[in-house]
Amino acid sequence: MIDPVCKFNHSIASAINCTRFIYETTGAQSTPAHATCHHMGLVLRGSGRLTADSECLTITEGDVYFIKKGSRFSILRDGDMEYFYISFHGWHADELVERISPRQYARVFSGYTEIATLWRDCFNRAEEGNLDLFSEAALLYTVARLSKTQKEKNDLSEKVCAYVNDHFTSPDLSISDIAARLGYDAKYLSALFKAKHNITFTKYLRDLRVKHAAFLLEQGVESVKVVAMLSGFSDALYFSRIFKQETGLSPSDYIKRIADGRGNE
Repeated sequence: MIDPVCKFNHSIASAINCTRFIYETTGAQSTPAHATCHHMGLVLRGSGRLTADSECLTITEGDVYFIKKGSRFSILRDGDMEYFYISFHGWHADELVERISPRQYARVFSGYTEIATLWRDCFNRAEEGNLDLFSEAALLYTVARLSKTQKEKNDLSEKVCAYVNDHFTSPDLSISDIAARLGYDAKYLSALFKAKHNITFTKYLRDLRVKHAAFLLEQGVESVKVVAMLSGFSDALYFSRIFKQETGLSPSDYIKRIADGRGNE
């Protein structure tokens, strides 16, 4: 087993201070502890589990992980996992954190195997006189990549929303259909949508259809079958059940309430 290599930066910087650049090959972080700095790591080989507060996340080769200062965390290795991590703090460090993880205490970003070469080079060249520069270089490059990824994901999520808003009246609309049109995996797109909007795609689509159905009923369309069809439901009975589930009233009761309200005007 290769011993871990630790490089420490003793300089003081007000904007961003990378205090440690570690090559870890042991279970040194397996005991839960509070993070006194922000941590960013890159898994070089193997896999493990990152636990931060109430979250337990799998980390594997090519994953970049992030732990926010103040969280209680641990890293459990499955076998011979090897990884780098950088500890950092400072007011600019806090700004960087807001770019990649404004709310969560821990994040995992997958698919960054290619940046391992940069991290290795920075680590191998780092020494007492330039450790701050090389560790900051690896950190800033990685944050820039993650920020770009987040923007791309936000843009993709908005594309999905725009497509749903334009086509929700089609009874055949599904996440698989949208994924095929946009050239993405359906499971990936579904997970992305839920992460960005805190609601499943199915629930979002159903809520949109029910709101439109309520609008049609309020505009005087009284045929339940027609309202169902115009709102993207292919089955009137299913529509009635979903409508009552979401509004607390059946379509006929909803129509009656509208009529009673107008009568009292």
